Amino acid sequence: MDEYFEENIQNKAHQIIYSNLYRKFKELEQNKAQFKDMSENTYKDAIDKYRD
Repeated sequence: MDEYFEENIQNKAHQIIYSNLYRKFKELEQNKAQFKDMSENTYKDAIDKYRD
């Protein structure tokens, strides 16, 4: 993902859209481990029950 630089995008609407998407994707990337742990904990009982 290319880093957001306002001067690289001429259209103001595109700047707004790209900057918002970039910020959201960076948040997801930073919280990746937290989401993984949360999903594993949510389904841990089912995974353990049906593992073997």
